[in-house]
Amino acid sequence: MSEIIDISIKKAVKGTSLILSGTVVSALLLIAIKILIVRNTTKEELGAYTLSVAVASVLAFIATLGVHEGIARYVSLFLGRNQSDDADFMSWAAIRISLVSGSITGLLLYFFADFLSLSFLRSAELVRPLRIVSFSIPFFVMAQTLNAILRGHGIITSKV
Repeated sequence: MSEIIDISIKKAVKGTSLILSGTVVSALLLIAIKILIVRNTTKEELGAYTLSVAVASVLAFIATLGVHEGIARYVSLFLGRNQSDDADFMSWAAIRISLVSGSITGLLLYFFADFLSLSFLRSAELVRPLRIVSFSIPFFVMAQTLNAILRGHGIITSKV
């Protein structure tokens, strides 16, 4: 029994250290990117960038439809019951749902960027940044879903 616990602890430590290092690298890259953006833009451009990223983040969160929260649980539940076919089915269903919802949300933001920019944000300069960030929404939604599927499978190691 202690051998199973030792293996579980080693797996958890390895996964935690990988997640911690990834988080640190991500935070450092984010700081570097923000420094570059702040130094090379005007106040108006920085405001437009910040607002467009905020709008895209909210819409991407809505576009996930909570799939990324449930899929990790159900995949691990099915795998624990040795129902790998059901786990695979749930994974592919989540990928399809995320792909469709992320794409639709990105397209809606792209086509309604002018309306959103002028009606709610009261700035014509936000149309182009909103259209640019609209392309990131499907990728963000898919990344959230794939991350949850990997968590459900217990795959937290990197393969370099």
